[in-house]
Amino acid sequence: MAAKAKATTRRIPAASWLSPGSPDALGPTEQLAHEMLATRPDLQPSLARIMSAALDDDSRLRALTLFNAALANPSDPNRDPRNAIASVQTAAGSS
Repeated sequence: MAAKAKATTRRIPAASWLSPGSPDALGPTEQLAHEMLATRPDLQPSLARIMSAALDDDSRLRALTLFNAALANPSDPNRDPRNAIASVQTAAGSS
């Protein structure tokens, strides 16, 4: 009996952090947002707020990182995406 050919699954690249698929072709900021959304779909409104904020990409990544870390600590003010955005804006203004 001949061995069956192994079915290869191609990972379709995600078009954005909101899209299903592999985040490999996305930048670091969109990869983090994509990963967070994949594991916690309920965070979509908060992620959208950060991703659409008037921030440069580095600041957006920092805000996402603050927000993501805050999810493990209920008393962290950065659980509110507005606070994570403000924290990054304040830090950028003081530099």
